[in-house]
Amino acid sequence: MSKKSKLYDQSLLSALRQTIVVPTETAHKEGVRFNKVGDHSGLFNTITAEPRVNFVVAANQVLLSDRTKNAAIVIGADRPAGKASGYGGKGAMKANTIDLVVGRLSSSKKLKDNTFVNNSFSGDAARIYISQLTDIDLNFGIEPGQSGKITARSGIGIKADAVRLIGREGIKIVTGRSFAFKGHGPSGETNSRGGKISQPAPPIELIAGNKKTDQGFLGVGPEKRILQGIAKGENTRDSFRELSGILDEMWSVMFNMSLYNVILFSGIGVNYWHPTYAALCGQTISKYMTDMIAPLWMTRVNKVFWDVNYLQPFGDKYVVSRNVFAT
Repeated sequence: MSKKSKLYDQSLLSALRQTIVVPTETAHKEGVRFNKVGDHSGLFNTITAEPRVNFVVAANQVLLSDRTKNAAIVIGADRPAGKASGYGGKGAMKANTIDLVVGRLSSSKKLKDNTFVNNSFSGDAARIYISQLTDIDLNFGIEPGQSGKITARSGIGIKADAVRLIGREGIKIVTGRSFAFKGHGPSGETNSRGGKISQPAPPIELIAGNKKTDQGFLGVGPEKRILQGIAKGENTRDSFRELSGILDEMWSVMFNMSLYNVILFSGIGVNYWHPTYAALCGQTISKYMTDMIAPLWMTRVNKVFWDVNYLQPFGDKYVVSRNVFAT
C-alpha cells in the first residue's frame, strides 16, 4: 500500500452511506462508549463499509459474491472485458471459464460508490483466470517472446501485485506433451482442442519487464535483444573445461619455449671469439626468468584456482546450479 493510501477512507462512500455509517474512530472521538466491537466496524473481521462495485453480469454467467465485498467467483464463458469481448462474446462453444477476482478496478482513484463495471485485466487488483478457450497472452498483455502469442487455447492466468508459488519439497515448471498416459497414441497428449502438439519441448520464458528488446540508455542507440537463452550448467562447465585444456597446452608450449631459450642462450654465452655474448646472454636469460617464466608460472597457478572455483562441484563459485535445473 502506498504512503498516501488509507486503510479506511469514508470519503469513498456515497453521500447517503456516509450519513449512515459512523466509523469507530469518529464515534470514539465523540465520546461514544463501547462494550463490544460493532457488527459493521470492520474490526476483528466484522463487516467493513467500503465502496460497492457492481459487476455487469452476462446472461451466461453465474456470480458468486457477497454484496458487501469486492470479491467474486464468476462462472461463465471467456470474457476478458465487456460482454462483447473474448470467445464468449463471439458465441463460441467450449469456452467455459472460471474467473476468481478481488478488487475490481481498485487501481482507479476515481471509482465511485455503487459503480457498475466490467472485467479489467489491467485495473483489477488480483485474479486467477481459468478458461477452456481464450487468447491468454493478448488478454493479459504479455510479450510474445520466442514462442509467440498463444491463441484459441485453454489457459490459466494469474495476476496480482505480487505472485508467489511455494513448494515445500520442490516446484516443477514443465512444458510439452506427456507420454505417460494411455489412449493418446504414439504422438502423446494433444492440446485442449484435440490438435497435435508439434513442438517436442515448448519454451519456458522468463520475461522481466514484459519486453524482449531494449533501445538502450534513454531509448537511444541500436535495439538490443534482452530475451536470450539461458546457458546450461553442465554444457557451460564442459566448454570451460575444454578451454582450460587448450590454455594448458598453450601455457606448456610457451613455458617450454622459454626454458629452451634459456638453455640456448646459456650455451651461446660461452664464446671465446665473441666476449660480448656473455653479457648479452646473461641479461637475456635474466629477463626470461623474471618476465616470462615466473609470470607464466603464476598464470598457471591462477588458472588452477579458477578451475577449482568455477568448474569443480566443490568450488565456491561453481557455475552449475545445485538447485535450479532447465532443459
